[in-house]
Amino acid sequence: MITARQEPRPTSARDFKILVLLPSLALLRQTLHEWLHETSLPSLPYLCVCSDPSVKDDLDAIATPQSDLDFPVTTDRGSVREFLDAPFAGVKVIFSTYQSARVVGERQSQKLASWVDLQRQIKRSGKLIAKRVNRLEKLGFVWSPHHAAWEEKYAELREYWEKFGYCRLSQTDARRFRLRAL
Repeated sequence: MITARQEPRPTSARDFKILVLLPSLALLRQTLHEWLHETSLPSLPYLCVCSDPSVKDDLDAIATPQSDLDFPVTTDRGSVREFLDAPFAGVKVIFSTYQSARVVGERQSQKLASWVDLQRQIKRSGKLIAKRVNRLEKLGFVWSPHHAAWEEKYAELREYWEKFGYCRLSQTDARRFRLRAL
């Protein structure tokens, strides 16, 4: 699986980040070598991500010894973030195993979470325009995660009360209730 993403404000027409997901480290190695051999780009910065610590130490599922790898493999989320955030006018590629996609995805999730927090702050300050508020609310945007969590727990307590007729809930009661719900 390959996905390409052009940055919102590219510095050039070829400002892309490409994620290549592969099922094994052996196939990652083969694909990386082909890309490097076949590219017409003058420079192709890449990063290989594998979050399985055993790959760095020993072998992957189809026995690719670390000694056969002629490229570094990282498991460090900070390295992924640094690679993606470093300025570069051109194409950047991350090669990753399927199992490691979450390491790469966490960076995008963090950026999205920061944006979501910013929208909440702007709304609290009264500066988020109504059109944007409406668009977010159409998605079911949660303006107060604490309030939403409280409402969720209240609904759970109400369900418990309706079932048992009381709210004196102990840890033992809670475990039994959870088991019955399954």
